[in-house]
Amino acid sequence: MDSRNQRQSPKRKSQQICFLAENTAQGAAPIPLTSLTEKERRELAGEISGRIDGWLKEYLGQNPDKQKQAAQYLKRE
Repeated sequence: MDSRNQRQSPKRKSQQICFLAENTAQGAAPIPLTSLTEKERRELAGEISGRIDGWLKEYLGQNPDKQKQAAQYLKRE
């Protein structure tokens, strides 16, 4: 097997850098997430959470059966 096809070791995985992809969609250079300040990370997390919340509300609003399932699940928790 070619070394390119082998799984990376855990040590190698931890060295990978993740980038904020939205900037590339807007034509800007990718920004390594590791270069964000703590405040920027919190703001990004809030933005992502808001988007997921909006998507979920829209999805559940369009799918009453899924809305019932989600409500039942939350009652169990």
